[in-house]
Amino acid sequence: MQYMIFEQDPEQILVYTLFRVHARARVNRHTHTNTHTHTHYIQNMQDMIFEQDPEQILSAILPLYFNGQLLRQMQESVASELAARMTAMQAATDNASDLIKLLTQQMNRQRQAAITQEISEIVAGSNS
Repeated sequence: MQYMIFEQDPEQILVYTLFRVHARARVNRHTHTNTHTHTHYIQNMQDMIFEQDPEQILSAILPLYFNGQLLRQMQESVASELAARMTAMQAATDNASDLIKLLTQQMNRQRQAAITQEISEIVAGSNS
């Protein structure tokens, strides 16, 4: 499992595998923006009254939000890896079952051919 974080100013980009369906996963790229880029949202909230400074609130909440997002992305990556392993093991099991079935048929045919040959030899010996 690999995670790549590209540090750029003012963003951090995380690349991870995204789990969607049991049989499908894709690489996803998520950009986390820095807290300094959210100050333009604060300036548009003149109608709201906060007990604390909105900058302080965002400074406290955003790290928790980013940690939650990072944890979710890591969990999706692990789920994607496990789903890929399960799919591979199911394919291997199916292939082994098909191989066993084919080999059993071949062995039964050879055994049946040997029995038929012995019966033919016995009948040919009794006729002479």
